[in-house]
Amino acid sequence: MPWEPKPLPKNTRMIRLYFDIETDQSQQYECKAEWFEHKPNLLICQHVCQDCEHDANIKNNCHSCGVRQHVFEGFEDNANVVSDFLDFLQALCSEQKTEVTIFAHNAKNFDNFFVFQELKRRQIPPTVVLNGAKVLSLKTEGLHFKDSIMFLPQRLSSLPKAFGLTELKKGYFPHLANRKEFYNYEGKILDKELYCTNNFCEKELSEFNSWYDEHVNNNFVFKFKEEIISYCISDVQILREAMENFRRLFMETAQFDPLRECLTLSSACMCNFRKNHLGNSRIGIVPRGGYRGRDKASFEALKWLDYESHLIGKKILTAENGREQIVLKYKVDGYIELDLPDGSVEKRVYQYHGCYFHLCKRCIPDETSRSKIRGRSQEDPYEKTRFITKKLRDHGYVVIEKWGCEFQHDLKNKEQVIQFFKNHAFKRIEPLKLRDAIYGGRTSALYSAYEADLSKGESIKLYDVISEYPSVQYHKWYPEGHPKIYLDGDRDMPAVENLNGVILATVLPTHKISSFPFCLIDVATN
Repeated sequence: MPWEPKPLPKNTRMIRLYFDIETDQSQQYECKAEWFEHKPNLLICQHVCQDCEHDANIKNNCHSCGVRQHVFEGFEDNANVVSDFLDFLQALCSEQKTEVTIFAHNAKNFDNFFVFQELKRRQIPPTVVLNGAKVLSLKTEGLHFKDSIMFLPQRLSSLPKAFGLTELKKGYFPHLANRKEFYNYEGKILDKELYCTNNFCEKELSEFNSWYDEHVNNNFVFKFKEEIISYCISDVQILREAMENFRRLFMETAQFDPLRECLTLSSACMCNFRKNHLGNSRIGIVPRGGYRGRDKASFEALKWLDYESHLIGKKILTAENGREQIVLKYKVDGYIELDLPDGSVEKRVYQYHGCYFHLCKRCIPDETSRSKIRGRSQEDPYEKTRFITKKLRDHGYVVIEKWGCEFQHDLKNKEQVIQFFKNHAFKRIEPLKLRDAIYGGRTSALYSAYEADLSKGESIKLYDVISEYPSVQYHKWYPEGHPKIYLDGDRDMPAVENLNGVILATVLPTHKISSFPFCLIDVATN
């Protein structure tokens, strides 16, 4: 179905807030050597609203949302920057009716855990969206915490280049020095090892070394608190400007706010597709269990319906070729509408009654046996069957009934029936599972295990190619709506070469090849 964004609440201030947390790792876990707990000691946030979203200078206050940058320091004992942050958010929401959407980069693996801990301490139960142990979303009244990396899946340092933010560049900070003994440090620049240089790639390491050597040569004075605050502000500013640029570019095309409406980039793309490109009732949703064989229908009933279909020369809708139809809220075994010579339409219902379940009075005449079969139920299946048949006929339906014992008699004694099934053996065909048609490519493992012989120069490598699926999806036709179902022997089925769809068939191999050919040109030319 097409999709529309949620309507904006009246007189509601919409705020987007971006934050980053720095943590101290001085405190070691009990009974775990070399394990240190992350304790937030700095949190910086910047926010924008409808009135100031076009002003990139965060130092300019907004007449609607006020001061747009806030620094929460936790360098003193017993400080709790996350608690202070939540106090600020609650105050922000209390000023007037406000919705705040909050982002941190990689929040699902880091920042959201600190927020969740504080909400738990305050006994505020959030609505949580998890992916395994990752906290994708936290939602409380007026506040919605999301992860910006779910929209921009790349490192924070690469965002300025991606969005042309030439004046911004992620800096460097010695994260391993974020410990209590360095809080008041002022002096020469700290050792390289404290900057986690072992995590840098070759290019990053080269750039870092140039930056570091320049600061050493200039006798740079490193002031811990100033540097960590400056570093954190820079990260938040990069995040804010990149996300705001992403939002602006997306809204120019899709005409809705992905940061408010969606949780991930993929969901935003799907909403865009449904809103701007998908017409109403164009893509059929495959029913659970497939298009046929979902209803429990007895083999005998379907066999009888196959014979009845032969008698009238038309296809009766059944559980075998689709699903049982619902008429007057009742499932019926078979249904067809026939055009009559006078121009009217005969609505015909077929009902097959198994003698045991419908308590046939010829097969089960004594009340004692009938009572045992009914068990505790006060409803008589036979009377219910008669009631449904009468109701259908009262509403103008032609009802053709067959009891199980009658059909068994016909199979043994009625020559016309005997000859039909002699020439048309009835068998239930396994339903086509549409997902089976999605399998593609020669992906099967030719060896479950293989040991390379190094003396022969053998090596094991992985070689992948770009799938054809994206190009097929772009250039080829897509089906619309739901398919028509044809079974083997269906008199209404067109010639196979005129069909466009999915066929469940058995392909017999030739004598010359051992695997199925995938390339049409190879098959035609070789």
